Amino acid sequence: MTFFLDGLHEDLNENALKSKLRELTPEEEARRERMPLTDVSKVEWDRYKHNHKSFLVELFHGQLISSLGCSICGQTSTTCNAFMHLSVEISLPKKEKSVKLTQCIDAFVKQDTIAGENVWNCPNCNRPQPATKQLRIARLPSILIIQLKRFQYEGRWRDKLDTFVDYPKHNLDLTPYVLGAQDGETSEKYLYDLYAVTNHFGTLSGGHCIVHPRPNIDTRYCLYP
Repeated sequence: MTFFLDGLHEDLNENALKSKLRELTPEEEARRERMPLTDVSKVEWDRYKHNHKSFLVELFHGQLISSLGCSICGQTSTTCNAFMHLSVEISLPKKEKSVKLTQCIDAFVKQDTIAGENVWNCPNCNRPQPATKQLRIARLPSILIIQLKRFQYEGRWRDKLDTFVDYPKHNLDLTPYVLGAQDGETSEKYLYDLYAVTNHFGTLSGGHCIVHPRPNIDTRYCLYP
């Protein structure tokens, strides 16, 4: 589905032939690091739309902000990326057989510590350092597609998780997860009603997908387990 929507966007993109925006200079990136994240989000969204303009952007595209922070000197590195679907891990609490969708999203935006072999090469310290990493949702689309990552890898083996995910049919409230709305900078609410669920039966190398849609829903999200 993502491949299909991306292909439609490429064919209908009114700004596809516009010249590419130049990369920011190190000085400009340093200034951007000192800006509030909500301002960074707006600047980067405008830069994204310079080369991406179609009705699919307005309907399906959102924006994520990834932040790295050195645990030693406090140096930060911020990047913004557009997304067409949120791909969330199924975070199963111990001794539980089911998980709520909001728990999966909680794990998606949770701050992680980078240490060991994966330490960050801090440009200020000029050496690998332990760091923190966090994803934030800066912008949500009108139609939200959520993919539940049901395949997990352990070495050469992969397994499909059959964990039951509990999700609301009406008023999925993602307001607490959106940058700006978290801090009360905006009064906008991000409420979604379920439009469709796609269930996959089989393995990673084969199987069938069955779609269960609900008609006549205006504000909606889709689940792709």
